[in-house]
Amino acid sequence: MIVDYAIEGAPIDKSKYQELGFTFGDLDVRKREKKSKSGKNDGFEIVCDFTGFLINNENDVLTVFPKHFPAKKENIENDSHLLFNVLMKAQNKKPVSMIGQNTTNNFQSDYPFDPFFRVYDYFSEFGLLFEDRKLIKPNQGGRIKWKETISKGEFYVERGKTVLFPFYYERKYNFSTFLTEAMIFAIDYTLMKFKYFIDLSDTGREFPDFDFLGSKDYVVEVLHSYKETEFKDSKIELLDALIAFFTQIKAGGNYYLKHYSFKSVWENMVEEFLNGNFESFTSGELKLKSNVRKALFKKPTFYPNSLNDSHYFQPDYYFVDELRNQIIFDAKYYSKVHGMNYKQICYNMFLEGYIGKEYPDNTKPSAVFPKSVLSGMGGYPTSDISYYGYIERERSSKSIAPKYNNVFSALILPSEERKRRQHFQLSSIYAEGDPNLFISEEYFNIKEVMQYYVNNRFVITNDK
Repeated sequence: MIVDYAIEGAPIDKSKYQELGFTFGDLDVRKREKKSKSGKNDGFEIVCDFTGFLINNENDVLTVFPKHFPAKKENIENDSHLLFNVLMKAQNKKPVSMIGQNTTNNFQSDYPFDPFFRVYDYFSEFGLLFEDRKLIKPNQGGRIKWKETISKGEFYVERGKTVLFPFYYERKYNFSTFLTEAMIFAIDYTLMKFKYFIDLSDTGREFPDFDFLGSKDYVVEVLHSYKETEFKDSKIELLDALIAFFTQIKAGGNYYLKHYSFKSVWENMVEEFLNGNFESFTSGELKLKSNVRKALFKKPTFYPNSLNDSHYFQPDYYFVDELRNQIIFDAKYYSKVHGMNYKQICYNMFLEGYIGKEYPDNTKPSAVFPKSVLSGMGGYPTSDISYYGYIERERSSKSIAPKYNNVFSALILPSEERKRRQHFQLSSIYAEGDPNLFISEEYFNIKEVMQYYVNNRFVITNDK
């Protein structure tokens, strides 16, 4: 059962969970300074430093939710299932694969999920693998086999008539093989261990008596021998999946599934959420509408440094709306915002006078120039210096003007509920009122973003 939950970035009673049989790795927790209300150091606390799951020998589960997840005891099973599906999609961009031994440093699991799902794919399409055998026996019904009846039966004379008896019949039977039981073990053992996360049906068969975990080397050897005599592609793929499953699976019952950089997952989830639900950015506020799909945010690259064309910046999400406003969002996976976000402020300053992507950032060979530039410069620009000089002259003469009206900018952060607040507005001491130097903080309910990421369903709550 799922016995408890923790939150990434929040204090955790490590010893309490160790007593319950949960094992923590070196990267799972860290010490953090505690601050008193006066701001002074008040000792240290242990905080959780990953998102995911720990499973002990008793098959108990400790769920670690991402920062600011609105966790409640009464919803822990459904919420754990949601988190599992998010991690699966984030790792694969499709239902589970590539999880097991071949994982990234950020995402780690010691359970062979990828082979399991490949076995389950075979099971879903073809069912369990059985060996068809034909048995020919007397008096069992079915199709009469005359050859066997004549050769094995006996002739009797009854009431003056010759009678052949018994009749031999042919009937097909599906016999369980070693492969069948290997499939049953891989599927049903996994669903038993992860029944709170994986919503799939078991095989419906009796669990094998054979000790697959205690005989892993023998199992793999037998599976390889089967593969050597198999020519059908689907069965070879099944055998490869079973071999990988029994090679990777541990004999013990302690398992884990951890993500050490949920920041990247948050960024992917926010992109899908914005592309589905962005309505507008009005009066410094981001407005959402369920599945309106008005925007397609991208992550373009800009090269603003005329002295070094390898220097660039990339906003997380960039979109130009129907009113020719540049919308720039940056996802931040913070527990709390500290200080000014200089990078976001620079984005606004760089793009305030932007003349548009039709004018290349530099004269690299791949650059495609508008006809006006080719005409004005008498051909393709030969250097960055001459190209930038031409653009500067055209700007001065008003022949080229900024293409967009405004730059609207915000930080997107996880929260227990939807809310917003101002992050930065340039003081009049430093410039005359500049609407482009305003940045807001938009807080999204992280649970809603996760739900949308999994099933594209979103119900707006508190978007005022």
